[in-house]
Amino acid sequence: MHRAEASIDVAADAADVFARWARFEAYPEFMDGIAAVEREGDDLRWTATVDGREVRWQARVVEESPPTRIAWSSVDGDERGGGLVLVSSVGTARSRVQVAIDWADDEQVRRSLQRFRELVEAGPTPERATTGYG
Repeated sequence: MHRAEASIDVAADAADVFARWARFEAYPEFMDGIAAVEREGDDLRWTATVDGREVRWQARVVEESPPTRIAWSSVDGDERGGGLVLVSSVGTARSRVQVAIDWADDEQVRRSLQRFRELVEAGPTPERATTGYG
């Protein structure tokens, strides 16, 4: 399986960027092909569209070190199950996001990162404004 990797700089604080990535349920807002992610504790249930068909798999968060690192891995052997996101500060209110995802291709990850940056830089979501998370 190909591991797609990409990075992007975002005009936001690293803690805010990390909080947005830690909200797996919001991935459909920016991530190509993802229809839904349900998170219960460290357990993740993914639903995606692959080649026009719905695919589901289970994963588990294997590392969550705010505000710099979050990683997940398949629990059922599915090759789509893994990913890693690293967030680092690269200046005042500026962060670098590095992503490695097992189920995606390079262009898919680049497009997803672009949409992620646009969402974050557009400002807080209504949920973020009230909860301070994600």
